[in-house]
Amino acid sequence: ISGIPLMAKQPFGEEETESDASGDISGIVEADGLELEAEQSEGRWQHSVLVVRPPKLVGVEDGDGDLDISRRPLPLVQGNCVGTRIQLRRRERTDLQRVGLQLWAGALVLSGWLLSRPSLVQGRTICELGAGLGLCSLLAWRLGVRSVLCTDGSAEAVANCRELLQQNDAAGVVCDVLEWERPPAKIGDTSSVGSSLWDAEILIAADVVYDVAASEALASLVAKLLH
Repeated sequence: ISGIPLMAKQPFGEEETESDASGDISGIVEADGLELEAEQSEGRWQHSVLVVRPPKLVGVEDGDGDLDISRRPLPLVQGNCVGTRIQLRRRERTDLQRVGLQLWAGALVLSGWLLSRPSLVQGRTICELGAGLGLCSLLAWRLGVRSVLCTDGSAEAVANCRELLQQNDAAGVVCDVLEWERPPAKIGDTSSVGSSLWDAEILIAADVVYDVAASEALASLVAKLLH
Protein backbone atom coordinates (compact mmCIF):
# COMPACT_ATOMS: atom_id res chain seq x y z
CA ILE A 1 0.00 0.00 0.00
CA SER A 2 1.34 3.45 -0.74
CA GLY A 3 0.63 7.08 -0.02
CA ILE A 4 -1.57 6.51 3.02
CA PRO A 5 -0.78 8.57 6.12
CA LEU A 6 -2.20 6.47 8.96
CA MET A 7 -3.18 7.51 12.44
CA ALA A 8 -3.01 5.09 15.36
CA LYS A 9 -6.28 3.75 16.67
CA GLN A 10 -7.52 5.18 19.94
CA PRO A 11 -6.53 2.97 22.90
CA PHE A 12 -9.38 1.09 24.57
CA GLY A 13 -10.79 2.86 27.55
CA GLU A 14 -10.28 6.28 25.99
CA GLU A 15 -13.40 7.68 24.42
CA GLU A 16 -13.08 8.94 20.87
CA THR A 17 -14.91 12.15 20.12
CA GLU A 18 -16.46 13.41 16.92
CA SER A 19 -14.49 16.66 17.24
CA ASP A 20 -11.04 15.06 17.07
CA ALA A 21 -9.02 16.45 14.17
CA SER A 22 -7.85 13.14 12.75
CA GLY A 23 -9.12 9.59 12.48
CA ASP A 24 -8.44 6.33 10.74
CA ILE A 25 -6.86 7.77 7.60
CA SER A 26 -5.86 11.41 7.43
CA GLY A 27 -5.49 13.26 4.13
CA ILE A 28 -4.85 11.35 0.92
CA VAL A 29 -6.30 7.86 0.62
CA GLU A 30 -4.31 5.86 -1.89
CA ALA A 31 -3.65 2.14 -2.36
CA ASP A 32 -2.35 -0.06 -5.13
CA GLY A 33 -5.29 -0.17 -7.52
CA LEU A 34 -7.26 2.63 -5.81
CA GLU A 35 -6.75 6.39 -5.79
CA LEU A 36 -8.63 9.22 -4.13
CA GLU A 37 -10.22 11.40 -6.81
CA ALA A 38 -12.42 13.73 -4.77
CA GLU A 39 -13.54 14.40 -1.23
CA GLN A 40 -16.16 16.66 0.28
CA SER A 41 -17.30 17.25 3.85
CA GLU A 42 -20.95 17.33 4.90
CA GLY A 43 -21.30 17.88 8.61
CA ARG A 44 -19.63 14.91 10.31
CA TRP A 45 -19.58 12.87 7.10
CA GLN A 46 -16.91 12.69 4.42
CA HIS A 47 -18.03 11.94 0.87
CA SER A 48 -15.12 10.32 -0.96
CA VAL A 49 -14.72 9.13 -4.54
CA LEU A 50 -12.13 6.43 -5.22
CA VAL A 51 -11.12 5.49 -8.75
CA VAL A 52 -9.75 2.09 -9.81
CA ARG A 53 -6.46 2.48 -11.64
CA PRO A 54 -3.93 0.10 -13.23
CA PRO A 55 -1.35 -1.27 -10.76
CA LYS A 56 2.07 0.33 -10.53
CA LEU A 57 5.53 -1.12 -10.00
CA VAL A 58 6.21 -2.04 -6.40
CA GLY A 59 9.65 -1.58 -4.84
CA VAL A 60 10.93 -4.28 -2.51
CA GLU A 61 13.91 -3.90 -0.20
CA ASP A 62 16.59 -6.54 -0.81
CA GLY A 63 19.03 -8.07 1.67
CA ASP A 64 21.42 -5.15 1.36
CA GLY A 65 18.75 -2.55 2.01
CA ASP A 66 18.53 -1.49 -1.64
CA LEU A 67 15.19 -0.85 -3.31
CA ASP A 68 14.62 -3.48 -5.98
CA ILE A 69 11.92 -2.71 -8.56
CA SER A 70 10.37 -5.93 -9.82
CA ARG A 71 10.85 -6.52 -13.55
CA ARG A 72 8.26 -9.28 -13.63
CA PRO A 73 4.84 -8.44 -15.09
CA LEU A 74 2.43 -7.32 -12.38
CA PRO A 75 -1.04 -8.85 -12.12
CA LEU A 76 -3.46 -6.71 -14.08
CA VAL A 77 -6.50 -5.15 -12.54
CA GLN A 78 -9.62 -6.55 -14.17
CA GLY A 79 -9.94 -4.53 -17.37
CA ASN A 80 -13.58 -3.54 -17.00
CA CYS A 81 -12.88 -2.14 -13.52
CA VAL A 82 -10.14 0.32 -14.46
CA GLY A 83 -11.61 3.82 -14.34
CA THR A 84 -14.53 2.74 -12.15
CA ARG A 85 -15.48 5.41 -9.60
CA ILE A 86 -16.57 4.30 -6.16
CA GLN A 87 -18.59 6.63 -3.95
CA LEU A 88 -18.16 6.26 -0.20
CA ARG A 89 -19.80 8.04 2.72
CA ARG A 90 -17.66 7.69 5.81
CA ARG A 91 -16.76 9.21 9.15
CA GLU A 92 -13.21 10.30 9.87
CA ARG A 93 -13.67 9.71 13.60
CA THR A 94 -16.12 7.66 15.65
CA ASP A 95 -16.42 5.96 19.00
CA LEU A 96 -15.66 2.24 19.25
CA GLN A 97 -19.28 1.27 18.65
CA ARG A 98 -19.31 2.89 15.20
CA VAL A 99 -15.90 1.99 13.79
CA GLY A 100 -17.62 0.40 10.77
CA LEU A 101 -18.40 3.90 9.50
CA GLN A 102 -14.70 4.63 9.02
CA LEU A 103 -12.45 3.64 6.11
CA TRP A 104 -9.63 1.50 7.48
CA ALA A 105 -6.30 0.67 5.87
CA GLY A 106 -7.10 -3.04 6.07
CA ALA A 107 -10.01 -2.57 3.65
CA LEU A 108 -7.70 -0.80 1.21
CA VAL A 109 -5.12 -3.59 1.42
CA LEU A 110 -7.77 -6.26 0.80
CA SER A 111 -9.25 -4.18 -2.04
CA GLY A 112 -5.88 -3.98 -3.76
CA TRP A 113 -5.41 -7.72 -3.29
CA LEU A 114 -8.80 -8.48 -4.88
CA LEU A 115 -8.11 -6.17 -7.81
CA SER A 116 -4.79 -7.85 -8.55
CA ARG A 117 -6.19 -11.41 -8.27
CA PRO A 118 -9.71 -11.30 -9.77
CA SER A 119 -9.64 -14.96 -10.82
CA LEU A 120 -9.76 -16.02 -7.17
CA VAL A 121 -13.28 -14.65 -6.74
CA GLN A 122 -14.79 -14.63 -10.24
CA GLY A 123 -17.78 -16.91 -10.51
CA ARG A 124 -17.68 -17.72 -6.79
CA THR A 125 -20.07 -17.05 -3.91
CA ILE A 126 -18.50 -14.57 -1.50
CA CYS A 127 -19.29 -13.47 2.05
CA GLU A 128 -17.64 -10.47 3.67
CA LEU A 129 -17.57 -10.41 7.46
CA GLY A 130 -17.36 -7.06 9.26
CA ALA A 131 -17.79 -5.22 5.97
CA GLY A 132 -18.04 -1.70 7.39
CA LEU A 133 -18.45 0.53 4.33
CA GLY A 134 -18.74 -2.51 2.04
CA LEU A 135 -15.83 -1.44 -0.20
CA CYS A 136 -14.45 -4.98 -0.60
CA SER A 137 -17.89 -6.45 -1.28
CA LEU A 138 -18.50 -3.79 -3.92
CA LEU A 139 -15.20 -4.50 -5.66
CA ALA A 140 -15.81 -8.24 -5.53
CA TRP A 141 -19.18 -7.66 -7.21
CA ARG A 142 -17.50 -5.59 -9.92
CA LEU A 143 -14.99 -8.36 -10.53
CA GLY A 144 -17.70 -10.79 -11.61
CA VAL A 145 -18.50 -13.01 -8.63
CA ARG A 146 -21.57 -15.20 -8.69
CA SER A 147 -23.00 -13.53 -5.58
CA VAL A 148 -21.90 -11.43 -2.62
CA LEU A 149 -23.22 -11.40 0.93
CA CYS A 150 -22.06 -8.23 2.67
CA THR A 151 -22.42 -8.38 6.46
CA ASP A 152 -21.65 -6.35 9.55
CA GLY A 153 -22.66 -6.56 13.20
CA SER A 154 -23.81 -2.93 13.27
CA ALA A 155 -27.27 -2.05 11.95
CA GLU A 156 -26.09 1.53 11.37
CA ALA A 157 -23.11 0.35 9.30
CA VAL A 158 -25.37 -1.95 7.28
CA ALA A 159 -27.84 0.89 6.58
CA ASN A 160 -24.99 3.09 5.34
CA CYS A 161 -23.57 0.21 3.33
CA ARG A 162 -26.90 -0.48 1.61
CA GLU A 163 -27.14 3.15 0.56
CA LEU A 164 -23.60 3.07 -0.84
CA LEU A 165 -24.27 -0.12 -2.77
CA GLN A 166 -27.32 1.53 -4.34
CA GLN A 167 -25.31 4.63 -5.26
CA ASN A 168 -22.64 2.45 -6.88
CA ASP A 169 -25.10 0.38 -8.95
CA ALA A 170 -24.49 -2.75 -6.92
CA ALA A 171 -28.01 -3.39 -5.70
CA GLY A 172 -27.52 -7.08 -6.42
CA VAL A 173 -25.25 -7.38 -3.38
CA VAL A 174 -27.16 -8.76 -0.38
CA CYS A 175 -26.35 -6.69 2.71
CA ASP A 176 -27.55 -7.52 6.21
CA VAL A 177 -26.66 -7.65 9.88
CA LEU A 178 -24.75 -10.72 11.06
CA GLU A 179 -23.88 -11.30 14.71
CA TRP A 180 -20.94 -13.69 14.87
CA GLU A 181 -22.05 -15.05 18.24
CA ARG A 182 -25.53 -15.89 16.91
CA PRO A 183 -25.33 -16.93 13.24
CA PRO A 184 -28.54 -18.08 11.52
CA ALA A 185 -29.29 -21.78 11.48
CA LYS A 186 -27.85 -23.73 8.58
CA ILE A 187 -31.20 -25.37 7.86
CA GLY A 188 -34.60 -23.73 8.02
CA ASP A 189 -33.55 -20.07 8.15
CA THR A 190 -35.10 -18.17 5.24
CA SER A 191 -33.61 -14.72 5.96
CA SER A 192 -31.35 -13.03 3.44
CA VAL A 193 -28.34 -13.91 5.60
CA GLY A 194 -29.40 -17.48 6.33
CA SER A 195 -30.02 -18.33 2.69
CA SER A 196 -26.61 -17.01 1.56
CA LEU A 197 -24.19 -17.39 4.46
CA TRP A 198 -23.83 -21.15 4.44
CA ASP A 199 -23.42 -21.28 0.65
CA ALA A 200 -20.39 -18.97 0.64
CA GLU A 201 -17.31 -20.49 -0.98
CA ILE A 202 -14.95 -17.67 0.01
CA LEU A 203 -14.91 -15.57 3.18
CA ILE A 204 -13.22 -12.17 3.18
CA ALA A 205 -12.59 -9.83 6.11
CA ALA A 206 -10.26 -6.91 6.80
CA ASP A 207 -9.35 -5.38 10.16
CA VAL A 208 -12.38 -6.80 11.94
CA VAL A 209 -11.29 -7.82 15.45
CA TYR A 210 -10.46 -5.53 18.36
CA ASP A 211 -10.69 -7.72 21.46
CA VAL A 212 -10.56 -11.32 22.67
CA ALA A 213 -14.33 -11.87 22.62
CA ALA A 214 -14.64 -10.75 19.01
CA SER A 215 -11.65 -12.85 17.98
CA GLU A 216 -13.13 -15.97 19.58
CA ALA A 217 -16.56 -15.34 18.03
CA LEU A 218 -15.01 -14.85 14.58
CA ALA A 219 -12.87 -17.99 14.86
CA SER A 220 -15.89 -20.04 15.97
CA LEU A 221 -18.06 -18.76 13.12
CA VAL A 222 -15.39 -19.34 10.48
CA ALA A 223 -14.81 -22.87 11.74
CA LYS A 224 -18.53 -23.62 11.37
CA LEU A 225 -18.75 -22.07 7.90
CA LEU A 226 -15.72 -23.95 6.60
CA HIS A 227 -16.72 -27.30 8.13
